[in-house]
Amino acid sequence: MYLVRSGSIDGFESLVSDLGQNAVTLLSEAGLPSIQLRNPNTYFSYNKVADLLDHAAVRCDEPLFGLLLSRRQTSSILGELAVSVFQEPSVRDAFSSLGKYLYLHARGAQVFLREQDDRMLIYLNIDVAGTTGGVQLMQMSVGQLVNFITELLGLEQPRFPVLLQQARPVKDSTRLEQNFL
Repeated sequence: MYLVRSGSIDGFESLVSDLGQNAVTLLSEAGLPSIQLRNPNTYFSYNKVADLLDHAAVRCDEPLFGLLLSRRQTSSILGELAVSVFQEPSVRDAFSSLGKYLYLHARGAQVFLREQDDRMLIYLNIDVAGTTGGVQLMQMSVGQLVNFITELLGLEQPRFPVLLQQARPVKDSTRLEQNFL
């Protein structure tokens, strides 16, 4: 079983509330105790977090829930790992360190770089889908990776393309355009 730090869903309660739902109820329905959100260094089942995010997206009627959640976060969701990674002398070294120690934050997630011509491609692989598919987990994780890169490069906003390969939501989200793009 893969585990993830509860800090990875920082902002969940406020986003759910802003979308008109009760976070404690959603956590309970997913089989996750809300008390664990008080300490970001406790661990949840990665599958249950995937199911929670997919369930929250449906209940909140927000197909881009995972991306919206990531917009409320910073690299601090990585805990002490962020401190270590940000001390690396180069972006390449920072990603090497992140890839090497990401298991401390989320077992079942991998990040790696690949050079292609004059570009650097960043890949994120998550070996977790939960029972509902994990679409929102992937959205959140990609958003978190964008946050990490943006902070690492010292940018205010991302200035690079982000390609997320998944089905287009049936319902478009104006919230995403206002807050992410």
